[in-house]
Order: sequence, then structure tokens, then C-alpha cells
Amino acid sequence: MKQLLIIASILCFTLGSFAQDYPVEVVNGKTVYRYKVKKSEGLWRISQNFGVTQEEILELNPQISKTGLRYDEEIYIPAKNISAEDKVEDKKTDATSKDSGQATVANSAPQTHRVVKGETLYSLSKRYGVTVEAIEDANPEVKRKGLKADRTIIIPAAIAQAKAEQKAEAKAEVEKNTKAEAEQKAEAEQKAEAEQKAEAEKKADMTEFKNLITFGAEKFMELFDTTALRSTTDTLRRPDLKLSGTDIVVDSSMFALPLRIAFMLPFCANSKRDASTTRFLEFYEGALLACKTLQDNGQPLEIYVYDTDKSETGIAELLHKPEMRNVDAIIGPAYPAQVNLVAQYAKDNKIPMLIPFTSKVSHVSSNPYLLQFNPTDALTAKTIVEYLKEREFTTNILLMTTPYSDPDDMLDELRAELKHAKIEFSDLTSAAIDNDSLKAYLSSDRENIIFFDTDKQAAIGPIAKTLKRYYSTYHLTLFGKQTWKAKDIELPFIYSTMFSVDESSVQMSAYRRMFERYFHHAITSVAPRYDLLGYDLTSYLCELLQQGNEKTLNQRAAATEFHGLQSDIHCMPTDISGGCINNIIYIK
Repeated sequence: MKQLLIIASILCFTLGSFAQDYPVEVVNGKTVYRYKVKKSEGLWRISQNFGVTQEEILELNPQISKTGLRYDEEIYIPAKNISAEDKVEDKKTDATSKDSGQATVANSAPQTHRVVKGETLYSLSKRYGVTVEAIEDANPEVKRKGLKADRTIIIPAAIAQAKAEQKAEAKAEVEKNTKAEAEQKAEAEQKAEAEQKAEAEKKADMTEFKNLITFGAEKFMELFDTTALRSTTDTLRRPDLKLSGTDIVVDSSMFALPLRIAFMLPFCANSKRDASTTRFLEFYEGALLACKTLQDNGQPLEIYVYDTDKSETGIAELLHKPEMRNVDAIIGPAYPAQVNLVAQYAKDNKIPMLIPFTSKVSHVSSNPYLLQFNPTDALTAKTIVEYLKEREFTTNILLMTTPYSDPDDMLDELRAELKHAKIEFSDLTSAAIDNDSLKAYLSSDRENIIFFDTDKQAAIGPIAKTLKRYYSTYHLTLFGKQTWKAKDIELPFIYSTMFSVDESSVQMSAYRRMFERYFHHAITSVAPRYDLLGYDLTSYLCELLQQGNEKTLNQRAAATEFHGLQSDIHCMPTDISGGCINNIIYIK
């Protein structure tokens, strides 16, 4: 029995060695040897040499059943113990000898190795250029029982392992590149997000405020509706900002239905924006806070918000919106051409209209539904002359024309009023300053008040610097605008204004807290502040509406002297059946 086992072992080794001499291929998914039939060789002998059955050979070579084996014919023999992955196209070896007993290292096909005493898996892996794991995977019995001397084992192809390692390295490189690309993409996205955030902050177009403009009344009710605030904390409620004024009888029936106010302002959401746009946004913010205060005091409101842009092109389309016929009042628009179109609509539909920004309004005296906040030049000129009358014997009046005359300058109105009041004055040009003839017009014992035909500080600034050389000898005062900066003019100046603010008042403190609560940004406008203007004008208009309709609009306006946070308003009728113009003007 022992002899039989020895013979069988030798036979297996011989068969394995025999098979190694022929190319290995894959045919129909099976690993085979390509074998050329020798002279007088039969199918049985071939099957014995390769350790397979005749049926297995016939299965791969069906033509043999018809023609029989022929000399020098190439046939396929099943390759036992060799997988498809171990297929090799080239049988040539690239051998390197270490010593006389060292085996040839095959780069292209698996091979067998007879283990000698003292060899280890590690030494074999180094010798053949493969890993220990690869040898164990090719020889499961070695993995289970260990390496033993005189045992023939299979050495896997080093090239297959190299390919696997290359594949693993390539995969790792792809993963590395993918990770790097992902990191670069994430970094780029973060940078783009930061840039977008910075750009959004730079434009100062608060997202919440844009929504207010876009959605109008719907968004307003969401943020400011008092019914919604009842379920929230009391910290959201603002202190009352009750404004002192004349005793006005409020019609309680006005609280049964909401007051419907339409705001027509140039937000310029779809066109080029500039600094003036921000002021109109702030005006609207102040108006919203006035609505909030009115709601807190029990007055329901509905507001409609329309972007008029800067031209009159879209005004007609806005006026044709069905809700416009049912509004109780209109605030706006901003520019004279727009105002005149809307004013006619207000008259035709008997809708009160408050004009906040311009004094260039046509037909106020024939339209009883107009309330003009900005006084006319004629009214301003009368106020200035009243101021000068009180100082007639202490002032010297100079009217100076310049190369920078405004198209609508007030000098003509002032000149006419001075003549009517029989107050002496002098007409001269700015050239008198340069040729030193100005001295002939100046008084050494009176205050010399100089009026110009322009209120642009850029034009007056250089003139004021030239006038400064007379200041040490003569008392000079310029008449200008509230928005002038004293440090740039370098001479004292007075101005007419409708605005007066007490920053230390309780009402202003309460307003500041409310503004900070709802709008988280600094105010850009100064002297006057447009947010305070929006607050005051909206409060004033609603005060008139709350008086009901028993009296005409101009009767109610004449009886109402309003004192706001920044503006004092008393709109007096221009005619018994006409509109009203604010006549509160201060000289400061």
C-alpha cells in the first residue's frame, strides 16, 4: 500500500511537470492547455498524460469524434488546478539565478515548487516575488497545516499579483484624486458662498425687507399682525408712540374695518439702483413701524405696496389693478411726472393722496384729495421774509446769482416777496467776489445774509472759501440747506426746514428700540431721516382717516396740527375746494 502511495505521488508530480510545458489559454470560459498531437499518439495516452478523461477532451474538441486524432493537430486539454485569472499569453520566462539550487522565477504563469527542508513561506515569497497570502490562497492545505518539506506546492504568477497591486495602487490613486477634487470643490463652494454673502451685505438689500416689498400686504400681516403677536411673548410688543397734537375727534366706526393704504415708491427692484433707492427703502421701513404702532393701538390695516421705479411708464398699469379703486389712501409716488398721473386718478376716484417728496405738484388748488407735505417755493419765500422782517434793522440782504443756477431756484420768489414786504436788498453776481467789488454791498454793522440761486454744496463750497477772507471784517451768514456739512462750507449758514428732532425724547428712545427689533441695520440718511419721515407721514395720514368722512379732507387737515418724531405737519387748504399744503417751516 505504501508503494502505491509513493507511485501515485510521483505520477502526480510527473503530470504536473508535463502540463507545464504547454501554453495556457481560456476557451469558452474554461482554462485549457493548447497541445499539438504527436505521431501515433492516441486519445487515451493524451488523457493519461494530462490526468483528465477522454470525455473531457472530446467536450473541448468535438471535431475529434468525426475525424479522429490527426498528426500535428492542435487540440485543447482541460487544465486542472489553474483558474482563468492565471491565464498567460507568453510562456517565456525571465529568470534570475540566486544559486545552483534556485528555481526560475516565472513572470507569466503559475508554477510548482518542491519544498526543501528549512524553507519558509516568507523565504518563498521573497524568492518568487509574491506575497505569503498569495501562496496560501493557491495552496489551501498549506494555509491549514503549514509548509512541509518534500511537498509540491503551487507558486502563483508574480505578474498576476503585480497587476493586482497595480490595480490596487490605481484605485488608491483615483480615490486620492477624487478626495482632493472633492476638497477643492468644497473649498470653492465655501469661497463662492462667502463671496455671495459679502456681496449681499454690500448691497444692503436686506432679504427680509425685499420680501416685504415683493409680497406687500401679505408679508406685512405675517410680521406685524397683532393677532399673531397675541400668542407670543410680550417682549415683541412695542411701547405706544402716541404723538401730541390738537384734540381730534376719532370716529370709532373706523376701527370696525381695516384702513387700506397703498404705497407707491421707487424701490427699483428691476432696474439700476442708487443711493436714493436706499432712502426710499428706509422710508417704507418707518411707514411699516407706524402701521405696527397703529395695529397695537387697535387699528386694523391692509397695505398694498407697488414698485413705481423712476419713470411714469408703469404707473397706468398699477392704477388699473382692481384693488386700487378700494384703497382708503395713497402714499407716494416720488417724482413729479408720476405724482401728476396718480393725482388725477385720486381725484377721479375720490381717494386721499399724500405726496411725501416733491413740491412740484400741478393743480393742487383744484384737487381736494391732495395732501402735499413739502411746502412750495412761494410758501418758503414768505416764511423767510417773515424771518427777515423780525430782523429788518439788523440784517443786510444780498441775492447772489452764480454760474451754477438751479432750474427751479427760489430767488425770483424771494425777490418778489421782499419787494412786497418793502425790505431792501441788493442783487449781485458771484463775480463781485473775485473783483473785490463785494465790499460795496457789505455792511460793517449788520449781519450780511447771502442767498444763492443754487443749493448745491459742491457749487457753493468754492465760493464760500473765497468769501471767508471777508469774514474777519464782516459778519457773513449764508442761506443754504439742512444737508450742507458745516466743515466743508467753513462759514455760518442758516436754512429752512420742516424737520425738528429731539433725540433725547421718550418717543425717540421707544422708536429706536422698535427699529432695532425689526430691522437690523444702520440708518444711512441724515437730516432728514427718511425712516422717521415714513413713520410720521403714515401716522399723520391715518390720523386724518380715523376722523371719518363727516368732514371733507381739507377741513380735517386744517383742524389737525400733527407733531411727529421728526416732522410737524399742518396742511392748510390752498382754496375752499382745493387740496392742502404743509405750512410748517422753520428757519434754523
